[in-house]
Amino acid sequence: MKDIKHEEFRRISALISWIEARMLALERKARAEGTAAVIPFCAASFLSGRGDSMSKNRRRFLIATLAGVVAAAGIATAVYAAGRGASEGGVAAGSPSAQDSIAITNCKTPKADFITNDVTGLSTTSTSYVPVPGMTKTVTIAGTAPSCLVVSVSAFSFASGSGALVFVSVTLDGRLCNPTETQFSAQDVTFAQAHAFLCAFPSVSPGSHTVSLVFRSLSGSTVFLHRPAMQIDHK
Repeated sequence: MKDIKHEEFRRISALISWIEARMLALERKARAEGTAAVIPFCAASFLSGRGDSMSKNRRRFLIATLAGVVAAAGIATAVYAAGRGASEGGVAAGSPSAQDSIAITNCKTPKADFITNDVTGLSTTSTSYVPVPGMTKTVTIAGTAPSCLVVSVSAFSFASGSGALVFVSVTLDGRLCNPTETQFSAQDVTFAQAHAFLCAFPSVSPGSHTVSLVFRSLSGSTVFLHRPAMQIDHK
C-alpha cells in the first residue's frame, strides 16, 4: 500500500512539473514573438494564494483540474490496493485460499510422464485459471493404495505493464496442487524470462488422472507463456 501511494504521488508530482515547465516555455515563446503573454503558474503558489496576475477564473479552473487529477489518482489507488494490490512482501491480493502445508516422506515416484508445447505466444486474459494450450496429460497411477505425485514445470513468461502478473499452477482432475499457485512473472519490460516451479499432490488414488498446466492473469491484461514443459513423477 505504501509503495502504491508513493508511486501515485510521484506520478502526480511529475505531471505538475511538466505543466509548469510547459507553461514557462509558452511564456518565453510569447515574449520572444511579442505576442500576448502567457502567465505561468506554480502549483504551490496558486494553491497558497499567490500569483495574483492570473485571473480568478483561470486559477479556479487550474485548481479544479489538479483536484480532479489528485482525486482520480486517489480513487485508482484505493481500488487497486483493495482488489489487485500487493502485500508488503509482494504477494498479490485475490489469490486462492491457501491449502494446508504438506510434508511428504519417502515419496516413491518410479515413473515419469513428460509433455511440452514447443511454441511461443500462448496467452490468456482470464483472471480465473484456464488450461495452457497443449499442456494436459493423462497419467496412470499404479498399485492399490494412494500415493504421491510430484510435478515440475518450466517456461519463459511475459506480463507487460503496470499491475500485470501471470500466475501458474497445476491441476489434477481440476484440483489445484500444493503450493496452490506461483507468481511466475510481473511487469516485464522487454524480454520474456525463464521461470520454474515445483508442486505436489500428496495422496492420489490408483487409476487414470488428468494433469494440466494452468495459468491466469491478475488484472485481465494479456499475459504469455512460451515453450512450457511439465514433468509428472508418480508411482
